[in-house]
Amino acid sequence: MHQPLADNAIHLHELCTRLALGTPRQDLQPVSGGLHHRMWLLVTGEGRFAVKQLSPDTDLDEPQTRAHFNATEATAEAFATHGIPAVFARSANREYLQILDSTGYLVHPWREASSVPLGRVSERHAVEVAGILARMHALALDSPLPRQHGFDVSLEENIELLVDFAQGFHIKLAGTLQRALPSFREIARSQPDAIAVLDSCCVVSHGDMDQKNVLWDAGGGPWLIDWESARWLNPGYEALLQALNWSGITGHFSPEVFSAFLSAYTQAGGDIDKHQLGAAYQCVRCDWLNWLMYNVGRCMDMEEPEQRTTGQQQVALALATLQHVMDRVPGLLGLPDTLSVGE
Repeated sequence: MHQPLADNAIHLHELCTRLALGTPRQDLQPVSGGLHHRMWLLVTGEGRFAVKQLSPDTDLDEPQTRAHFNATEATAEAFATHGIPAVFARSANREYLQILDSTGYLVHPWREASSVPLGRVSERHAVEVAGILARMHALALDSPLPRQHGFDVSLEENIELLVDFAQGFHIKLAGTLQRALPSFREIARSQPDAIAVLDSCCVVSHGDMDQKNVLWDAGGGPWLIDWESARWLNPGYEALLQALNWSGITGHFSPEVFSAFLSAYTQAGGDIDKHQLGAAYQCVRCDWLNWLMYNVGRCMDMEEPEQRTTGQQQVALALATLQHVMDRVPGLLGLPDTLSVGE
């Protein structure tokens, strides 16, 4: 039974004892920030802590799942020891992930900080993040995380099936998806070669350093949270991906912030291999195509209406963003033009 931690005194007592958190001084408070998991504020005599209660669909019986959470938190701690503002979980007996009655918990120190909404991101924010990213890449840390690429190599074979389903289910924008098939095929076919190029040079990094995972304190200092996506990846690819994120590619895109991010990254010691730039761009396109197709699938969820609603919203966002990437990025990077979505 997956019981909210606020209603589970036994689990709360065990966490406080196991991690030496002290005695709770008030009831747990639910806090925002967990898109998939639940988050709680715990106040004790020893301090304030953010407790992440993992979603019940997290397969904690799978050894690889447990190993992944421990490895990503160990990676965060390793970066913190080198001066990166990484927030990592408390550990007991070298285990960061605490499992109680098949429920998983991660307990982090509480930071009085908040994320900056995309519409309020300034060039200063982007430049600060770029500098941190460059320093992380330059450290070239070792990590227990497995060395494997994070791309879906079966993308091409799934596209036509999902687009056909979209037509059959009369999903909004199904006609646009059908017209875009030539573009989708071209993107998918470029993926294997691009992956081969990027996999030749990888470092361990955060993997998801967008606005929601960077908190800013009252003094303007950043804190990197949520390391679940930490992995080995190509540094130029991650730099390009985050330059697009922090310059607003999903909304009001700023070429000036995009250029400032990449400039700050290189000035801080980051290295973007010009020979890998085209492959990095190809994989960014594939990221958005993957997200698009994932949400086409969500639109066909017959059991959860909210999934269908979210899926339709994200299909529209992903289509618009993919087109924006293809319209703007090649010119900014000096790459050849590509097909347009929906041609």
